[in-house]
Amino acid sequence: MRIPFLKFFFATKLYLVVAICSFALNANASISESLSKADQAFQNAHFEEARDLYGSLLNDPISTDNAAFYYNYGTALAKTGNMGAAYAFLEKALLLQPWDSDTRNNVEFVRKQLPAGALSTQASGIIKFIPEDFFHLPVRAWLLLALVSLFAILVARFSQRKALTAQWIFAPMLFVSVLICSLYWLENSSQLAIVSVKEAKLRSGPSNSFPEIMNMESGSIVRVGENREGWSKLYFSLSTDRSHEIIGWIDSRSVINLKE
Repeated sequence: MRIPFLKFFFATKLYLVVAICSFALNANASISESLSKADQAFQNAHFEEARDLYGSLLNDPISTDNAAFYYNYGTALAKTGNMGAAYAFLEKALLLQPWDSDTRNNVEFVRKQLPAGALSTQASGIIKFIPEDFFHLPVRAWLLLALVSLFAILVARFSQRKALTAQWIFAPMLFVSVLICSLYWLENSSQLAIVSVKEAKLRSGPSNSFPEIMNMESGSIVRVGENREGWSKLYFSLSTDRSHEIIGWIDSRSVINLKE
């Protein structure tokens, strides 16, 4: 007895859906099991085992935007001596939970262990031409100043009393605060990265055949402009001369992006 073609088509389709779902469930179960083993090793202070287990899960969705994962992995890396990579993953955790005191404390501890050369680098970007004093205030303070200035301008405009004077005072404040907030947003929306290996070679082009510019210390903060054939183009400056931008290429495996 022949099965009608339409029934055969739907039966085959149903079988494929069930097979795909079964495969996905098994894969998720395997990932969850590995994560549980990594967490258990971390809790038992078996940091080398935890480091390797967490590292094997980096490319899985379970690690994406997971502050606890980045915190545990970064701490395990620090406990096993890889301060550059530890700094990168703890910073990734801090971006996701900036209020967490444990993460902040670990970031500060790791920063103190970094070589002096790493701490002298600064990621260059769109706000490099603005004096650093402008950025001593957090972005929330600039947002508050913008709102207060806007409110004062509206009140003065509708009160009909000294409206022109108030607008001349608060309009520049509104403009500056909105400009600073916009620059903050542009700066943070671009790709920051941290060098994760010791003495990574910065070259003038995306290949080992290009001349070497300098050695990059583990833990250096840089800005990634583009990626090409396994190489990343970096932009940064040294604290001794912030106006001079250094541009070069580095093996992409030597840097960890802070934002995916």
